[in-house]
Amino acid sequence: MSLVALELDRQVRADRLMQEIAARHGLPPIQNIAHHSTDRFLVAYVPDVAGIPGTPHAVGRGLTLIEPQVVLPGHRGVTYRYWDWNRRYGAGGVPDPNGKPRELHADHALAVTRWDRACDPDWLASRIVRAGQRDPRAAARSEPLCGPGPDDPLLSPPMRAARLSGTGRVQLPVWSSLRAVTVIEGRLSLDLGSASLSVPAGTTAVVPAACLDLAIELDGALALVSAAVG
Repeated sequence: MSLVALELDRQVRADRLMQEIAARHGLPPIQNIAHHSTDRFLVAYVPDVAGIPGTPHAVGRGLTLIEPQVVLPGHRGVTYRYWDWNRRYGAGGVPDPNGKPRELHADHALAVTRWDRACDPDWLASRIVRAGQRDPRAAARSEPLCGPGPDDPLLSPPMRAARLSGTGRVQLPVWSSLRAVTVIEGRLSLDLGSASLSVPAGTTAVVPAACLDLAIELDGALALVSAAVG
């Protein structure tokens, strides 16, 4: 799952690049998947988990991106890069102005891009959840983002995702599969009965499928829970 915002800086937006690519190849204009905003926001955009390859997307400056994927047997999780903003990287993938650029795959990307969907505003609207912002001081809550059920905000047969936010105690979603809990802001603690596990921002904890009834204490936290559908 990609969390996508389209503002790159004050003048350049990521969707402009996609429009130029489409124009050079005689294709209709690509629809924007988010509107310009000066506020930080998250858009849940799910080309991978929905099993729909070939959807172009771009990631802008100041964005936190978390991309869990379900790769089915016999398939590969591959991302082709049209462009990489002239960035350079040193050893270990660390940004370095004196390093080397990442490999681009423009020919492969153009060959597999689903331009019909990228140009269809109705289809794009069906693949987006705008969950909005949450006050980290507010009461703790758990909100579904996508899943296989009819009541999930975004239909995603192979993957579930939910957002945890706020301060206080909340139950981890009861999914009978391995769950990844990624903390974006603040801190949370997993209640393990006789002990607890503290998980700070920038860290992911893995919760076994056997731990169904597990409480979490949030401390000004924003976290994403994801799991493959068992």
